[in-house]
Amino acid sequence: MKAAKLIFGLLFIFALSSTFAQKDNSKENYSKGVELMNAGKYTEAIVFLTKAIDEKADLAPAYYFRAFCYCQLNNPDKACPDLAMASKLGHYVEKVAIPCGCDAKDPQ
Repeated sequence: MKAAKLIFGLLFIFALSSTFAQKDNSKENYSKGVELMNAGKYTEAIVFLTKAIDEKADLAPAYYFRAFCYCQLNNPDKACPDLAMASKLGHYVEKVAIPCGCDAKDPQ
């Protein structure tokens, strides 16, 4: 009887932890963000790129493309920190940084 309770308890804990485990949708959110960006839907793209970054903080291209969207929306205050982070993570950024007026450089 004790063994059955222990097994039931372990199965319950496993099921509970699986239910609350956060699923990583960073690739899907990143792809949707880039798709929306390419369609010129910059505000909507930012939402998905932000989700991708929230799920995978070292996703340099997501920072880069979110910065591009912010630049297109004439918001360099948000674009420049994203470009700096993309550069820090190894992504080339000057193509967007220069027209947006950001002081972000390509990685060395």
